[in-house]
Amino acid sequence: LGERIYDEDGSFTEHDSQLLIAKLNSKTRKTHWGLSIFAQDENYVRNLENFKGGNYSHLRVESDRQDAGMCLFANFLPIHKIFISTGMNLKSGLVNGRDVYQTSTDMVINKGKISSAEMFLQSKFSLLDEKFHILAGVNYNHSYLFDAGFYVENSTSATSFMNDFAGDLDDNMFSNFSLNTGVRYNLGKYFSLWSSVNKGFNAPTLEDMTRSGLMRFGFKIANPKLQSEYLTNINAGLGFFSKSLNLSFNGNYNQGKGFIYYVETGETIFGGSRNIIQKQNITHVELINLSADFDFNYKSLKFFANATYNNSKILEFNENPELEGKMLMYSPLYNANAGISAKISIYNI
Repeated sequence: LGERIYDEDGSFTEHDSQLLIAKLNSKTRKTHWGLSIFAQDENYVRNLENFKGGNYSHLRVESDRQDAGMCLFANFLPIHKIFISTGMNLKSGLVNGRDVYQTSTDMVINKGKISSAEMFLQSKFSLLDEKFHILAGVNYNHSYLFDAGFYVENSTSATSFMNDFAGDLDDNMFSNFSLNTGVRYNLGKYFSLWSSVNKGFNAPTLEDMTRSGLMRFGFKIANPKLQSEYLTNINAGLGFFSKSLNLSFNGNYNQGKGFIYYVETGETIFGGSRNIIQKQNITHVELINLSADFDFNYKSLKFFANATYNNSKILEFNENPELEGKMLMYSPLYNANAGISAKISIYNI
């Protein structure tokens, strides 16, 4: 005698989404403006079964995400060979996620809403018979996180370790400003030189600010106080581009401020077997990247290769100074790949 508790469908992932986009455009010889409006609804389900140490568990992960926004832009040519783009973006999004335990009473909930407004302006012009190109642009973004929380309901031993991190999460407001400039010079028909200086930003995600949960390398806790990371990039490169051969070399030097990165908090769960980790803003990081790219086409064959060198390290971390001078994880020092592809009739190999 007994009770069957195994799920007939087993473990699976289901991802349903609906997207609605409406666009309005107008174009003349010197101007082009447009309005785009979108709304998206996503429903994510993951069914998990586990049998470990003689114990069976069944968990259903459900996540509802909704996004909506509009983009208004205008491109125009006020003076010969000077091209200007400007516009604004308005966006809002929300997440409502639930981990529903089927073999116990537990339910873990994460939720949050975010709204943002963005304005941009970019100009591009060409000189010397289209050989010399100059680009410059600015971007401003303001975002607001609100109505966020992480909750554990009807907790048992399966989720009791999360109770210390549960509750309403603080609202968060952050603004970002970015600047980009670049030049490119074409030497004859095949050679090009380029250089750019850019200061950009990457806003934190709802996932990092509102969701806590187990991951492969630890227990992640939400950080609603995350701020945007800034990256100043200096790039220079040269290349040869023809119909059959492309060869380019690139060098990038980056200074990151408030770099968003997983950090161990020093605490553990499950008797020390799992570290507690959190996305945090590292005060100052340095990233150096050198790369070479090659591809050659001969009839139906294409030969390609790439090699990169990455040196990334933490220069300053006010909250965790013992990590200063260490390399960033998940950034291999050397990376290389090569391959051959062939297209024969309708087949690619």
